[in-house]
Amino acid sequence: MQQQTLLTKEEDGFDWVNIINPEKEHLQTLADQYGWSPSSIEDLFEADHFPKHEIFDNYTFVILRFYKDDSPEDMDTIKTISTEIAIFITRDYIYSISSEEFPEVLDLPKHIRQKKGKQLKSSGVLTSITRLCLKSYERPSKELSDAIDNFEESIFLHSSRKPMLKSMYYIKRKVDTIRRLLILLYEVVDKVDAKDTSNANTRDLRDYFTKIKNIYDNLSENTAQLLNVSFSAAAHRTNETMRILTIFSVFFMPLTFIVGIYGMNFDIMPELHWKYGYPASLLLMVVITIIVYQWFKRKKWL
Repeated sequence: MQQQTLLTKEEDGFDWVNIINPEKEHLQTLADQYGWSPSSIEDLFEADHFPKHEIFDNYTFVILRFYKDDSPEDMDTIKTISTEIAIFITRDYIYSISSEEFPEVLDLPKHIRQKKGKQLKSSGVLTSITRLCLKSYERPSKELSDAIDNFEESIFLHSSRKPMLKSMYYIKRKVDTIRRLLILLYEVVDKVDAKDTSNANTRDLRDYFTKIKNIYDNLSENTAQLLNVSFSAAAHRTNETMRILTIFSVFFMPLTFIVGIYGMNFDIMPELHWKYGYPASLLLMVVITIIVYQWFKRKKWL
């Protein structure tokens, strides 16, 4: 377990303590000291808990989920693509608790101390952490957008393509999972920018949330459309193949019919002993082939 004091009440107006890899006994001691609800402690230790914002009598409890930059391509669940950070906040203190270190969050005190001329509030820190959380989802949006563009180019421009449905599936799943997280994060943003606490910073946070949400809405629509286009292109290629095979079969069906008749080898078949039977049958096949070809040309199937 690591515990760092990032801000102090004497210098900054409130205490900010950051805890990494907490021990349950230590948190229980803090819960007894500050009167934290047991349900908050239980939620904190759920690795895949959704974002939430709960207001208690003596504190506010917030869970945020930051995007993991190192999440593998085939990971598409909330637990595998994001990391939880829990925050206990009042006017006098902030406790931020997580299973791993967030460098962006640890850099916040340096930026906060640069605003010494302004009155600092713990709610402003929560707004800043929430903004960092949303920003973590802005970074992968460009990568996902580029991947979708590459798949789109591959579908329409490249005749030889590697199998890509699996990769497209994981991209769609990841985009939809992030959209779910953003929908759940809206509760936090909405309560941070409540009517009685709204200010320029919280309104800016709401606008930033709307921007990120719109980006992922567009990505979700694009991936869905791209999958539909991919299926349509595959169906079109299959239809083209079937059309060619059908044309070949139509050419060979009458020829096979003639060969089948004269391959039966019955004794009483006059044409078998006819001097010109063989060249006549070949000529008949050529004529039939020409007729079939002309018929296809008239129908514009060739």
